[in-house]
Amino acid sequence: MSKKAAPVFLVAACLALAACGSMGGQGVAGDSEGETGNTSVVAPTVDRDSYSNVHAVLNPEKQTIDTPLNKYVHDSDEHMTIARANYINLKKCATGKGYELPHHFYQTEYRIEAPFGVWSYSFAEKYGYEINHTLGKVYVDEGYKGEDVPSEIQQTFETCLTEIADQEIPYFIKGVAMSATAETAVLSEVSGQVTYLVEEDSDVKAAIQEWIQCLNDQGIQIDPQYEEPLPIIPDDKEANIKQALVDVQCKQDVRLMERYFDAQAQYEQALIEKNQAAFNTLAERKEAYLSQAREVLVQNGVTP
Repeated sequence: MSKKAAPVFLVAACLALAACGSMGGQGVAGDSEGETGNTSVVAPTVDRDSYSNVHAVLNPEKQTIDTPLNKYVHDSDEHMTIARANYINLKKCATGKGYELPHHFYQTEYRIEAPFGVWSYSFAEKYGYEINHTLGKVYVDEGYKGEDVPSEIQQTFETCLTEIADQEIPYFIKGVAMSATAETAVLSEVSGQVTYLVEEDSDVKAAIQEWIQCLNDQGIQIDPQYEEPLPIIPDDKEANIKQALVDVQCKQDVRLMERYFDAQAQYEQALIEKNQAAFNTLAERKEAYLSQAREVLVQNGVTP
């Protein structure tokens, strides 16, 4: 994330072992919150008109977006399936040494995609500009819950992390990887190219400017301290919600989210087709890792 970026509007991905907890994990595609390095991206030319029938699917109930690349990455529930399987292997290692793990809490979290802040009326009415991800099922809530983890438990945990590293089941997420593996290189490369193409797209740029003008017409100014175009947000809760509702209306009036994410979807589809063989292999690996995780769960008496 850039130094001046606003973290509340960016989407972070949980790690397969961490599952939003205190542990480290190994997502193998990349964190969508990370730097994309777009200044060095060389993106192919894409004729968007040839893909005008491709559209993003917006879910305002969760503020999530479905685009063609989603087919090649693990969704939130699949991510939790893999996280649970990895946790079982880690737990078995610790138990075998006579210790329990530090507390782990795994719950499906449908993380929002809101590059310009809130865009859902239902979210704006409840939370204003505050980010609240929709939560799903709790899968794991166990482990040592003391305030201070005893050193022997922490040491066992760290030892087991090392010992089972080769058993950890990877998961795929959208974004540019800090260090992509051979099998996810195409996902990372295309993610970077798509980000660049969307940022440079003339209709996307026009949509953003139309949204900003709509905000300005309503007396709402863009905050100059951020590189991203984000409005100055009131601290007062009532004023915050009131402005968020106006903001959402402006986004809807100019169809900002549809134009932005349709562009993303169309560029994704074009680049997937240019690299179809690699993406076919990626889809196979995605399903293989998910099947491996489900097998671990079944073998340990857990319903996937």
